[in-house]
Amino acid sequence: MTEPESLRRWLGDVELRIRGEEPERLLELEWGAGAEEPSVVRIELRPSQDGTVLVLDHSRLAEPLGMAAMRAWTDAMARLESLLGEQGK
Repeated sequence: MTEPESLRRWLGDVELRIRGEEPERLLELEWGAGAEEPSVVRIELRPSQDGTVLVLDHSRLAEPLGMAAMRAWTDAMARLESLLGEQGK
């Protein structure tokens, strides 16, 4: 998940810098596109009784971009859920 090419396939063609990571638990990225100030994306995996909970936090995001980012993350999570569902079949 921390390989640059894998990140670009999943997250798109944006400038990424890994700020922190804990294997199999946490990935924190500095995320930028174009001239905007970089924002911070934090992806955390937590064990639960039913499997794993993914917690995603996108902060330091310019207000005009917030709704577009929320829509993009919702789509990305739906794709991930679909892929994971297919693996269980």
